[in-house]
Amino acid sequence: MELLVAMALLAIAVPLAYRGLNGLLQTNARTEVEMLRWQGLAFVFERLEVDLTQVLKRPARNGDGTLLAPLVGDVNALEFSRVAENQPPRRQRYQFKDEQLWLVQLPQPDRGQGRDPDPVAILDGVSQLRFTFLDANGSFLAGWQDPGRLPLALSIDLTLISGERITRLFALP
Repeated sequence: MELLVAMALLAIAVPLAYRGLNGLLQTNARTEVEMLRWQGLAFVFERLEVDLTQVLKRPARNGDGTLLAPLVGDVNALEFSRVAENQPPRRQRYQFKDEQLWLVQLPQPDRGQGRDPDPVAILDGVSQLRFTFLDANGSFLAGWQDPGRLPLALSIDLTLISGERITRLFALP
């Protein structure tokens, strides 16, 4: 009789333990996915911050010889020349397209007649991205083309497909 009672209790406890373990594993998997997503966002914002602190304050030349401002941008794209310690200067473009943030790294600030390198997607799952530029009057502008000066700051307003909205403000040198 005791053996039958023990088997009955075991028959009840095993499915409950399995359900609990299964729920724990599913929660762990969802947490892992969320953690990787937020790590990716942190990487992108850290990369932008480092790049923007190294903006090169000189005009660049386009492939046809026309001058480009040190930093140009509109609501969906940002391009600037940058210089890092122990590295040659380069031109970089961040661009929002097809629910992704793309990065193009040009080998030098002044472009030749050749083709730009292929863009690399650095962030997926973006439903909306907007760059705005703070001018000397304290106004945020939807675009920047001034060849003589940099904006005081850059604001990035990012909305993920899942609905989260993130706004970051970067001071420029």
